[in-house]
Amino acid sequence: MALQALIRIAPDDHVAIALRPLAAGETLSVGGIAVTAHTDIPSGHKIALVPVMTGEEVRRYGWPIGRATAAIRPGDHVHSHNLATGLVGEEPYSYRPVESRLTASADTRGFHGYRREDGSVGTRNQIWIIPTVGCVGRTAQRMAADAARRLVGRVDGVLALSHPFGCSQLGDDLDATAGVLAALAQNPNAGGVLLLGLGCEENQLAPLLDRVPAHRHARIRTLGAQMSLDENEEGARAIDALAEMMASDRRERVGL
Repeated sequence: MALQALIRIAPDDHVAIALRPLAAGETLSVGGIAVTAHTDIPSGHKIALVPVMTGEEVRRYGWPIGRATAAIRPGDHVHSHNLATGLVGEEPYSYRPVESRLTASADTRGFHGYRREDGSVGTRNQIWIIPTVGCVGRTAQRMAADAARRLVGRVDGVLALSHPFGCSQLGDDLDATAGVLAALAQNPNAGGVLLLGLGCEENQLAPLLDRVPAHRHARIRTLGAQMSLDENEEGARAIDALAEMMASDRRERVGL
């Protein structure tokens, strides 16, 4: 089925919009009106559906959008060569601020969140598994799914933040990836973080951990898959240890 070529926004519009490039001599129909394009008309441009005399308003969206600077025939390309704005003159404007004094009052706005060691506050108490490299993304997802079932009711969720980066990156490219992952490891919504590496990637675990402030390290565990006899079992133990540590986390009232 051929795609619609024109759209008329309002029933009294003088123009329709081309939904694809129109060729000169092509006859099209919209809203019961048939027109033949006199010239090639680009997609997104206007084609006249009715005659418009010089100086008359041209309507689109059901409202005037300007005035014709030349006589317009049905099928004409309507653009800046035959259409000009109808705006005239200037609107006066002046800025006169009025000074007002606000009475200070106790701000009682706030929420219940998890206050972290650096003073930041999270609205969740989740465990995040952050892969250093895309190669262990699926492993992270499997660990997260297993832990989420195992830790129902103990944490607010277990998430795997998989991504395709970390392998064969150098210089600024690697630095950008490591910077983002290190920032994620400090997010206050993560009460515990497992940094999951492969072993042969450019984005190594130790330098990545060094980017994270020392006060945050107590909430982070690391695991290198190639150095583990069973990364799934070791990952489960690390995640369970994080959940045990997070068991003492409590929401508290935090002001805005």
